[in-house]
Amino acid sequence: MRDYYSPKRTYVGQYTQDKHNTYFEHGLGYYNVPLTGKCAGEFDHNTVTGVAVKTWEHGETYVGQYLLNKKQGVGLHVWPTGARYYGEFHNNKPCGYGILETAHKGVKFIGRVDGMIAEPREGQWYLNDKPCGLDEADVDGLGCRTLKNGTVVNAVGERTEKFTDKNGEIVTRHTEKNIVTETRYIEPYNFMYGKRDTTHYGDWIRTYTGHFLSGRYHGRSLVQQLGTPDYESNWILGDPVQFETYSSIAFDEASNYTRSIERRMTRRYCAIYDLAVSHLLRTNPIYNKQDDFTIVEFGVGKGEHLQFLQKLFPRATIIGVDNLSSFSIAKDELEKQQIDDIKIAKRIPGIHLELEQDCYDPQVIKRLIEKYGPIDLAIHDATHTSDAWNKLGAIRNGLHPNRGLLISEEMCCNNDATDKDSIDWHQIELAKDQMWRIWDLRPLGFHTHTNSFIGIWSPAPKQFHAGALSLYEIYKDGEKQYG
Repeated sequence: MRDYYSPKRTYVGQYTQDKHNTYFEHGLGYYNVPLTGKCAGEFDHNTVTGVAVKTWEHGETYVGQYLLNKKQGVGLHVWPTGARYYGEFHNNKPCGYGILETAHKGVKFIGRVDGMIAEPREGQWYLNDKPCGLDEADVDGLGCRTLKNGTVVNAVGERTEKFTDKNGEIVTRHTEKNIVTETRYIEPYNFMYGKRDTTHYGDWIRTYTGHFLSGRYHGRSLVQQLGTPDYESNWILGDPVQFETYSSIAFDEASNYTRSIERRMTRRYCAIYDLAVSHLLRTNPIYNKQDDFTIVEFGVGKGEHLQFLQKLFPRATIIGVDNLSSFSIAKDELEKQQIDDIKIAKRIPGIHLELEQDCYDPQVIKRLIEKYGPIDLAIHDATHTSDAWNKLGAIRNGLHPNRGLLISEEMCCNNDATDKDSIDWHQIELAKDQMWRIWDLRPLGFHTHTNSFIGIWSPAPKQFHAGALSLYEIYKDGEKQYG
């Protein structure tokens, strides 16, 4: 928030300090953020870790175990509607076995759940403490009940209804806690667009108008807020930022979108690219760098994505690498098209093309580094097979040794049209063993694209902050989360 209404956090409790005399909240403590919430419990170096009680002003409560500010372990969560979940939590959400007392009178679920609203997965439903089926409980498999007027009330009492606005478009209104969100899907990327009204104690405090991703503000928006003039802001998954993002530029140029941008937006790869932009800018002062990044894309096409990267990183050296050139002899129709595309790419000013180069050859990458320097951001878009990630060792070695990023799209996808999942889970496990971080972004696009997996490799994986997408990151059993 940008005005007097911004709540000031206060902390009372134990501290510790390091050798630099930096103080950390550590031990037993209590904090209060006016108009937002309070927390009392165990702290570990400025994070809630251990047992704690947290209450929010809109009436939500959690009592249980935390790890690095996230619900992790066993706990009790109570929603403002009175719905309750007792059981296991993982990665800040109900996940595992427990008891869900729904907002529907007398309806309870005991078993395995997963999701922010404790969506049932496997177990038994009860009505007035007696085992029952879904028909008797009058709910669907996720605990949602449809009212006579068409409104859907989920297990914890959030309400969703659809109506037609004055322009004849279908709008979805979702009511939860102290928030009312009205959205519709708009072309060309089929993104949610709309507004969200937030209240405190029933009084209007803020209206956000813009795009949403994973239910959070994403892209450029207009914010109307009590106590301050209207202002524009830019967001990445609910966090305000002071720079242009992959998504904001793509939304601005939606009327001239290209296939390469459309693919990355509809598969929601844009979320990873947004976080990559944030990562590069955040680490500049750490490694005494400027915005003159070295960015390499393996797989040139018509160069449309290279042009987009020019707009996103105007001071960067943008390099396109391909094993074909405009003089190559095509072996089939696909290569003929690729060669014609390269002829178009060669006309783009300001980019560097390295053609007839095998991106998997260590000597090729070595020459690139000698010519342009270590790579800050590498994008692998040359081949898409389930084990393509395992051919990228040379590229990995060419990254900036501390903060470089390698993005590989369609990660571990086998591209089998007869396979509805299209994912090679064995390759996923192998890649994770090699320090790849992988996100399954299919849920964000309603599983429209089965190959919406994306991976990132970095020599320092903990430095890539992707906590905003933690719900979609694939973790191995017992693996510690990076956040």
